[in-house]
Amino acid sequence: MEMARIKRIKMPGCEAMAYHVVTRVHSKEYRLDPGLKEKFVKHLKKLTGLYYCHLAAYCVLDNHYHIILRFDDPEDINPTEAMKRWNAYHEGTVWKKDASNPEHQAYVVQELTDLSSFMKRLNHHVSVRHNKAKSLQGTLWEGRFHSTIVERGYSLAMCAAYVELNAFQAELYTALDKGPEAGTIPFFLFGRSFWMAMGCGLML
Repeated sequence: MEMARIKRIKMPGCEAMAYHVVTRVHSKEYRLDPGLKEKFVKHLKKLTGLYYCHLAAYCVLDNHYHIILRFDDPEDINPTEAMKRWNAYHEGTVWKKDASNPEHQAYVVQELTDLSSFMKRLNHHVSVRHNKAKSLQGTLWEGRFHSTIVERGYSLAMCAAYVELNAFQAELYTALDKGPEAGTIPFFLFGRSFWMAMGCGLML
C-alpha cells in the first residue's frame, strides 16, 4: 500500500518567517556543471521577479542547492497588479488569464505567493535544460524539495551565513562577486530596509 504524501507545512505571508529550501540531484550525482548553474541562477532571479517573494540567499553546489526566501501575504497583493505581472510573464502562451475574472485573479495571487508553485517552476525548468543538454529523460532531482521554516532575526541571519559557508567550503566563494554558484546577499551590500523586510532587523 502506497503511503500518502505528508502535507507540507507553509506559513503564507508570515512576516516572522522565511523558508530555507534544499533540493538534491537524483542519487546525489554531480550533475550541476557551471553552465547549468548559470541557467539555474538566471531562472531563479527571473522567478523572483514574477513571484511576490524576497530572495535572501542561494548557493548552487554540484549535487544540490540551497535558497532562502520569504513570500508576501496574499492579502496584501493587488489582484490587478498581479494579473499584469502574470500575463506579461506568460505573453504568447496558453497560461495567460482573463484579468477581469475574479476566479483567475484569486488563482494568480495564490500562485504568486506560494512556495510549492515557485519550486515546481524552478526545478522543472532546470531539469528540462539539463535533459536537453545531455539528451536525457526523467527528472534531475532526487525527490520533493525539502523546506524548513526559519524564524526572523538571528536565526535567519545565521541560516544565511550557513548557506554562504557551503559555497566557501566548496571553494566556490570569490570575494564580493560570487558568480553563478553562490549568492548570499551580504549585509553591507544592501540597505537597512532590505534586511528589515527579510526579518533581520535584530542584526542591524
